[in-house]
Amino acid sequence: MNPYQKLKFFTLIFLGGINPAFSSERPPIFRPTISFIGSYTHTRNFSHLNDGIFRTENKKGNFGFELTNKFYVVDEYFVKTGIRYHQYKKTVYAVNQIPDIYDYPDPFSWEQKYVSLNVPILLGRDFTTRNGKSGDFYFGLTPGILMNTYKKVNGDITEHRDPNSEDPVYSMTWDQEAKLPNFFFVTADIGVNFSPIKKIPGFNVGLLCSFQLNKGQRSEYNAVVGMPSKGYDFFYNLHNENRVTNFSILFSYSFGKKIKSV
Repeated sequence: MNPYQKLKFFTLIFLGGINPAFSSERPPIFRPTISFIGSYTHTRNFSHLNDGIFRTENKKGNFGFELTNKFYVVDEYFVKTGIRYHQYKKTVYAVNQIPDIYDYPDPFSWEQKYVSLNVPILLGRDFTTRNGKSGDFYFGLTPGILMNTYKKVNGDITEHRDPNSEDPVYSMTWDQEAKLPNFFFVTADIGVNFSPIKKIPGFNVGLLCSFQLNKGQRSEYNAVVGMPSKGYDFFYNLHNENRVTNFSILFSYSFGKKIKSV
């Protein structure tokens, strides 16, 4: 084999080796997906009550957004990661302990809003149905941070329910948290996506279940109602934590051309 033939031989081998890496049949490295998340949130409360009567309302309908990308490992198997944003809301009410003295069902309330920022680390696999429609399923962990972004304390004016009474009623709240706290927030996720419209392969509808693995949203609530002339003092003190489970529906769109993996 002369030098020219050797050069031609090794050139063909080299081009043949790198061709699969640039083949149009391989999945693109970046095909970002943006998703709108609508969730039904089931909240489990862990409370330690020291004084008073309370009731807690956690918002059940919440929403979020997600920006992710799938990195293929072998054939149709992938690792999906990105960033997820989600909102939550909790309201704690102090219940009136002395309705015979003043006519306010909830003299105090604490309204709090939270935002979670998480990084999904998910393993999954693509699939194709018999009629040619595509989708994927996945599972994994989504660690992140839960931030208390808003807190408002409401206190009604507690006047004696008898307009002729000269006994003053006073109230006071105090907060031992100098600033809004943040918490470590991690969920275990399992989900599935499906492309319902074959002519729009980038559009997907999905279901996602996220189970919080740790307790979060720790807060303390303090207040007092009193009537000095009668020597009455009614205190409120509650320590509360939450753990959430989200049952979500996702509406997603993936940008770029979808290419079937080999």
